[in-house]
Amino acid sequence: MPARITQTGVTVSTIAPKVVGQVRQGSQSYLIIGVDFTAELKMKPWWKLTGRPPQDGELVLGQTVAARTGLKAGDVFALAGRTYPVAGIMRETGGSEDNGVFTTIATARALTGLNDAWSLVELNVPDPAAVAAALSSALPEANVAEVSQLVQGSKENAERFAAYSLYISILLAGIGILVVVITLAGNVTERSRELGILRAIGFRQGHILALLGREALLISLSGSVPGYLAGIMAPLLIGPLLTQKPFAFAPHLSIGLVSLGCSVLIGILGIAYPAWRVLRLDPADALRFI
Repeated sequence: MPARITQTGVTVSTIAPKVVGQVRQGSQSYLIIGVDFTAELKMKPWWKLTGRPPQDGELVLGQTVAARTGLKAGDVFALAGRTYPVAGIMRETGGSEDNGVFTTIATARALTGLNDAWSLVELNVPDPAAVAAALSSALPEANVAEVSQLVQGSKENAERFAAYSLYISILLAGIGILVVVITLAGNVTERSRELGILRAIGFRQGHILALLGREALLISLSGSVPGYLAGIMAPLLIGPLLTQKPFAFAPHLSIGLVSLGCSVLIGILGIAYPAWRVLRLDPADALRFI
């Protein structure tokens, strides 16, 4: 049944208090979250458990914690000098829940030592903006925020990071293209005398173009193939260090083919003008360098 907070006149359909703290076990630090599972599952229907909600003295592990420890429902988790049965595993949500160890409020207080305080209280209300304003006025010492505000802030930060990453990627791609073009053009220009001599001794223009094309192809592939492999392997190695989540291998063959094609195209463009100059070289002039 909905409850009414008399001091503010706010009608609340669900109240979900939480106790949040950290507990170290060896070299690992675990985020302990004590909740009322009946209220939480009503407020957050996307929470799905493999197993059952915990009773006092039992735990539910987030997906990342379960993967890191290798535990499953029915196992025993040693924590803070005691052992706790694992009642269930929370399925992956993509949020902070994946890194949490959930339990009842009483067990969380015993683990964290937070015996007389609440870390967070979530309310399910019909008018969040009005309720946030009323609670901020009635409880000036509390930090009151709408979930929509938090989501909007996270979305804006993600958009800024994505835009920044896009600009950096474009800049690095431009620098890479310039390096490849300058390197290939310089290589052909420095060998113009040698290529001119080949023309003088009977090599046709098609032979010279085939020679330069093979070199451009080999140079482009020798850079793009290792770069593609490094790009698909880097998340597997660096991702878990940054997000504390395992990453699945994804080959992205379409991206790989586009990358290889672009690298070959850049290589061909890099040698186009110097090759044109070499092909226009008079074989008689080249004989002077023999």
